[in-house]
Amino acid sequence: MSSERISCILVIDEGQAVGIMTERDVMRLIHQKVDITQPVSVAMSSPVLSTGADTSIYDAYEILKCGDIRHLVVTRCGKAAGVLTHSDLLRAVGMLDLLHKKSVIDVMLPGVSRVAPEDLLSSVIALMVERAVTTVVVTHNRKPVGVITERDIPRVVEELRDIEGITVAEVMSSPVITVDLHMSAYEVSELLHQHSIRQVIAVDFEGNLAGIITQ
Repeated sequence: MSSERISCILVIDEGQAVGIMTERDVMRLIHQKVDITQPVSVAMSSPVLSTGADTSIYDAYEILKCGDIRHLVVTRCGKAAGVLTHSDLLRAVGMLDLLHKKSVIDVMLPGVSRVAPEDLLSSVIALMVERAVTTVVVTHNRKPVGVITERDIPRVVEELRDIEGITVAEVMSSPVITVDLHMSAYEVSELLHQHSIRQVIAVDFEGNLAGIITQ
């Protein structure tokens, strides 16, 4: 998943989606110290939630919202045809245009999970699993110096194999891309697209962490 920059993999059997494996699933397995070389069928989420290709965008959004999920399998003629995500819906309905007159402070999430550079990666993974968050911000003296996302975790584990004793500073993505509180949400969406990233860090006039914006 990390090499292809995708957030999930569908498990297909004779055209039917029988399971799904997401980045969050992989992170949970790593936290539980499960052997991730096992067949995907051992750890996949099953059954999957699906909807027909003729489902309206609004109804698809409601399914995602009510099911508290981020991936919805789309079927055509009874067979899996694709996967729909929140980001897909956002692009489809042109919500970014509606945000043109809103600023960062209107759309950011102020309650950010933050960790220190010297924290152990294993403890950060535990925190992310416990809080069900996709991103933690690494701060030093209240200023963001890096990020760790659920997409980073499988890649890091694959590269290092053993993460015992590994600190956040050794694996975090740095430097971070930041935006000020008065930038328009539309400009932020363009920034996300330009850098092919899924989150940016909002900072106040002193450069201190203020929040995060995700797709």
